[in-house]
Formats: sequence, C-alpha cells, structure tokens
Amino acid sequence: MRLAGLIGESVVDGPGVRLVVFAQGCPHHCAGCHNPGTWDFRGGDDVSLDDILESLTANPMLSGITISGGEPFAQARAFEILASLVRRVLPINAAQCGSRDYGVASAVASAAASAVASTVASTEAPVVVYTGYTWEALSAIDDADVSGLLLATDILIDGPYVEALRDPGLAWRGSCNQRILDAQASMRTGRPVLWRPRSHGAPTPPPACSGRPRLGQRPPSC
Repeated sequence: MRLAGLIGESVVDGPGVRLVVFAQGCPHHCAGCHNPGTWDFRGGDDVSLDDILESLTANPMLSGITISGGEPFAQARAFEILASLVRRVLPINAAQCGSRDYGVASAVASAAASAVASTVASTEAPVVVYTGYTWEALSAIDDADVSGLLLATDILIDGPYVEALRDPGLAWRGSCNQRILDAQASMRTGRPVLWRPRSHGAPTPPPACSGRPRLGQRPPSC
C-alpha cells in the first residue's frame, strides 16, 4: 500500500494509544487540510503489510490502529486486508459482525497472533478509519472493496474537513460536520449510528461546535 507516513503512538486519533498510518493520495483537497502533502497519489512510499503489523505487535501499549489520510478508501482493497488482519491479531472485547475472511494471510500476523493476545488488553475498537466521504456516500457505492473496508472498520470518522466549521475542542475531529460512527452497527442497521464507548456506556459528545476544551484534540485534516 502507498503511505505518506506512520506515527508509532498517538492519543488524538481514536480511543487509547494507537498506531496511525497515513494513506497517500486524496481526491478531496479540503481547504485548510492539515496534511496537504498526502494529496498527490504519486507521492509517499510503498509499505508492506508485514512492516505495519510488526510496528503494531511490537508495542503492547497499543490498543488499535488508525487509518488516516490522505483518503483510505482510495486504496480500499489494501486497507481492507490490513484492517481484517489487525482485527484477527488484536483481541476484541465486543461482538462484531463479520468482514471478509482473509485468514491470517501475513506471516507476521500468524506468528504474532497468539503472543499478542496474551499481552495486549482487549480493545473495543481495533480499527479506526478516517474518510472525507460520508457513510451514506460510501455505503451507496457498489464496490466489494469499499464494503469490505467498511465491514472491517470499528469506528468510522466521516465527512470532509470544513474549515468554516473548525472546532479545536472536538475530540478526534477537526470540524463539527464530521461524525464518530459505529461502523459495525451502521452496517448492520443500514443507517449511520453514532459510536458510544461500550466499556463506560457514556454517550459520545454530539457533533456540535461548542468551543469547549475536550481530551483528544486533533489538528484539522480530511
């Protein structure tokens, strides 16, 4: 897959401490985007699945992976495989609906799966995906790879970054039109469902521009 970069530990791109991979290539070109260097589909570097999984499994503090951008759904097939492998490697503490079964196709994933399961705490969101598309737009696309990536995602943060709606107090998002969705529940019900942390039962802050400071402030990006 083509990546713009990778951050080994982040606490502003989803719940817990997360490995973040940035897809290279984005068609949205949002005004005020924090990562314009990810727009060019000819940029970045080719990175193997094994390299990413080695970074994930080498750090027992990590509770999941976040796929940001760039636009991950522009490489839906590659990221669907990565997301499916991550969901097999990390222990999940909640019932999940299925994604396409690739088995443990990676040698690194196969070797690490049992060891990681004994050292990493259960996580309710192994895979977080950012996208500049809305869930409604993605779910209407007749493409098995797009559907597969949606099915392999736990939390989908959707919608373009809109500079006029920027709110630096929002958790995990740059502008208040962007939503934090439970991708699994959305696919089961056929409608966008806001994500709520299962472990605490607390409601997700509504997607409104309040200006109040919150934990997990994220710089603006698509």
